[in-house]
Amino acid sequence: MIVSASRRTDIPRFFMDWMLNRLEEGYALVRNPMNRAQVSQVALDGRAVDCIAFWTKDPAPLLARLDRLERVSPAPWFVQFTLNAYGSDVEAGLPRKAVLVETFRALARAIGPDRVVWRYSPILLGGAGGRYTEEHHLRYFETFARKLEGSTRSCRLSFLDAYPKIAPRLEALGLHGVAQERKAALSLKLAEIGAAHGMEVGGCGDPALAEAGLAGAGCIDAALVARVAGVAARQGSPGEAGACRCAPSVDVGTYDTCANACVYCYANPGARWTGGAGQGAHASVVGPAGACSEEADAAQGERAGGAKPRVALADDGAPWRLARYDPHAPMLCDGLRPDDVVTERAMPPLPKATLPLF
Repeated sequence: MIVSASRRTDIPRFFMDWMLNRLEEGYALVRNPMNRAQVSQVALDGRAVDCIAFWTKDPAPLLARLDRLERVSPAPWFVQFTLNAYGSDVEAGLPRKAVLVETFRALARAIGPDRVVWRYSPILLGGAGGRYTEEHHLRYFETFARKLEGSTRSCRLSFLDAYPKIAPRLEALGLHGVAQERKAALSLKLAEIGAAHGMEVGGCGDPALAEAGLAGAGCIDAALVARVAGVAARQGSPGEAGACRCAPSVDVGTYDTCANACVYCYANPGARWTGGAGQGAHASVVGPAGACSEEADAAQGERAGGAKPRVALADDGAPWRLARYDPHAPMLCDGLRPDDVVTERAMPPLPKATLPLF
């Protein structure tokens, strides 16, 4: 089975010690987000895990613990590194772009470019003064592609999914998705830029990407898993979006724990966003310990033009869960309750892949 770490939060950035401890102990507990009393015990040993897919916007903590990860990991792994062309009005908690680019390069030098996938996701438009245009994306995508040339072979695109629970945040900042009739043309231009810098640009979850002729690759891509781990995963995952081509995986993360503070994120539904365009508000950053700090924003965030939103979090949101973070606990930012029912998650091994000779 493939382990996803994680679509729900940034484990490599904020919870890498927890992940390493779980790998050493050989299991994790994961609460079902749709049925809170249902908890799965997920085996994380070599008999159950065929490959690990890490998702992150800043893998510097993973990189700092690379020796231990290589020692305790039960299976080959790769990293999905999201690097977008947004400022702190949209991604409030991230380091400056120059720092992230260098981290990307350092990671590729350490583990090889075939194991680092660049995610340019999600693509959205608007913002203060309408700064995020198609031209903005083309310009910055080319800059990133040039700087990352030789550090990755693959780039994955996706467009904004405006889930109802995040719509108010987006509306407050004047952010919106790309019109359906424009997606294919924009995707094709981005793919041409990527190809010029040695990258195969593919997409997952949107028919417009296939319409543009992009490779129908998943985020957790079966072909990549075969190359990295030598196992044959099924392309397409039940329960994901209709056009999703991701291989099936088991996620070990917890919702409402990520402190990257991205306004478009579906995984922090407890977050509230106040202020916005025309209100002169400032962005606060929710730090790893759950504290909101304008000083942290000044230190980390890349300045964005125009007014900025204020980040706040509901009582049942990230601060509460981050306060419960224990790197030695079996469950991430959570614990067992008296009425929980724990069952062992089935982790069937994947068959060996048959790789082409040429």
